[in-house]
Amino acid sequence: DTKETIDYLLKKFDRKKLYLAGHSMGSVEGIYIADKYPKLLYALIEMSPAVNGIESQKIGLSMLKTHFKKIDNQRAIKELATIKLPARDFESLFIKYVWQAEYDGEHVSDTVREQIKPMMKQWMESSAASLSNEVFEMNFFKQFPSLKCPVYFFFGRKDFTTNATLSEKYYKK
Repeated sequence: DTKETIDYLLKKFDRKKLYLAGHSMGSVEGIYIADKYPKLLYALIEMSPAVNGIESQKIGLSMLKTHFKKIDNQRAIKELATIKLPARDFESLFIKYVWQAEYDGEHVSDTVREQIKPMMKQWMESSAASLSNEVFEMNFFKQFPSLKCPVYFFFGRKDFTTNATLSEKYYKK
């Protein structure tokens, strides 16, 4: 679909190339297109790219454990200890998201947990969540060791879902 959309846009606007931007899960589609059709792109623009999902999970979980141990939050320490990586099951992902929100300064009360849990569970059972799990299996270092078009990365230093350190390493590579 993406290739057909690109072909349509190039024809409609009488262009030979375009800029392609992908965010988070969209970064995966973007890198596939850049790998397969580099001559169609002036550049690929990746925002919060899913460079290595499993390694990002490891880094993020370690950071959360260290943070909550430092401030002696026993509940967080206990709950985070139950997560086995790679986290694919609902309960592990829910715990990680709750404590990531706390780390980011958003207090998640027990009442709020109970309110959002059914919505997150419903999402986890959707096809989007299935795609999300596939994204976490990505490893750009192995799957896309080089690209034949310019690539620009935008990432946040505090983004521990798509880890900035990994994005920077991949960019330098």
